[in-house]
Amino acid sequence: MGSSIASFIIIMMGISASVAICFVTLPRKFSISICGLWAGIITLSLFTHLWLVVLAVIMGGFLIKDQPYENKVIYFIGLLPCLPLNPYTIPFPGLASLWALTFPRLFVLVLLLPAFLYYLGRALDGKDRLHPTDIFFILFFLLTAVLAVRSNSATNMVRIFLNTFIEYLIPYFVISRFIISPGVLNWVFSALLVSAVILSILSSLESVFHWRFFADVMRNLGLEYSQLTLVPYTRGGVTRGSGGAMFNPLGFAHFISLALVTLLFYYQKKILKWFPAGVLAGVFGLALFLTGSRGGQLVVIIGVYMLFYFNSQGFLKMLLAVTAVGSVGLFGVYFAAVGWEGIDSEGSFLYRWELILNSMNAIKSNFILGSHAYENDPGLQQSRQGQGIIDIVNAYLRIILTYGIVGLFLYLMIYFSALKALAQKVVGYQFDHKHLLITQLVMSMVFIVTCSLTSFIPWYIMIQMAMCRAYCRFPYKPPKSTTA
Repeated sequence: MGSSIASFIIIMMGISASVAICFVTLPRKFSISICGLWAGIITLSLFTHLWLVVLAVIMGGFLIKDQPYENKVIYFIGLLPCLPLNPYTIPFPGLASLWALTFPRLFVLVLLLPAFLYYLGRALDGKDRLHPTDIFFILFFLLTAVLAVRSNSATNMVRIFLNTFIEYLIPYFVISRFIISPGVLNWVFSALLVSAVILSILSSLESVFHWRFFADVMRNLGLEYSQLTLVPYTRGGVTRGSGGAMFNPLGFAHFISLALVTLLFYYQKKILKWFPAGVLAGVFGLALFLTGSRGGQLVVIIGVYMLFYFNSQGFLKMLLAVTAVGSVGLFGVYFAAVGWEGIDSEGSFLYRWELILNSMNAIKSNFILGSHAYENDPGLQQSRQGQGIIDIVNAYLRIILTYGIVGLFLYLMIYFSALKALAQKVVGYQFDHKHLLITQLVMSMVFIVTCSLTSFIPWYIMIQMAMCRAYCRFPYKPPKSTTA
């Protein structure tokens, strides 16, 4: 209990600081209530029983049942990372073997399922047409469920289908259909920034105290976890922040990089003035630095460059383009001169390159649909690490190994079809999110070259895709009224 009290005090300190920061930097509508809900949920998680927390979430959903669906999307975005992804067992015979419940899945069922059922009714009536992005999204996740049958377990196929349906398909279609205007999209991004403030402060405190506070949450709720996730580890002598409930420096780095470019975009659009933007940039920048994620730092550089490029004209735009090409060329020359050892003393870049080479035989052997047993390939044994695992630190490589060229094609087409639709979209609104959405998609595409689809990364990529589809559905002329 003493450890839980200490964790509670530190987490509440972090949330209190977040309230103060949100109060002076972000719109107060939703932000203070989101912070309050974080505090309430974490308090219950530290000092009560698992099922009381579940009941409280369900009751909270019931209390806001009459609010517009877009408001529920905003609360979902703001609350998504407040508790760990780790599953807990459902105490019903048979059901536990088919499905494991997690808090993010619970948030989907409580906040988004009613909206999905409403959307489904409209879709079945022919009032909603699927876009190629929707189709590729559905096909990819159906493929993952169908190919699970290769494990010789129909139960495993049903489990993957249920998890996929709840984690990705329901949120994707609700978010993409119920963000109905730029005003609502602004509130969604604001909710993301609120959660980024909270997690940034908590993650920075983790590094200062060398302590994973949310470990006490998992222990009290009886969630399934590996002891390895609770051990703080360092890079360059700095304890890496794991993003509080995310428990993963890479997953948090991806998330906070999206928050940083969102912040820059709103500063460019004069939605945020220099002081609040500077405060948030300091909070987010410190948190990103403490993750030790070079992939996160790289994609922020890419995102910042893209936003400046989109926001420039004439000679400056040409200069930025020449600078980008020149920088890539200089890096190529430097790499040719010094090799992997000169740019990465830890050997992680070299491991990634050798991993691709060692995977070639496994890819060729199951080129069309991949294999769930690819780790048994003799060539990949050279990439087995000291912990006895083969760490596939490249999402595209893992997809082609597991689901073959068909799976990789479907997955890439989700991105490319979304980018094409964004590029072609013209709206009549004065405030246009197109460049931010394009930038964030490109950032995610680059980031997952450096890691697998782990932690909350696939959740936020799904949210990005859904926001892109929502934006592309905006009418050319603004609606007469919005509920934002």
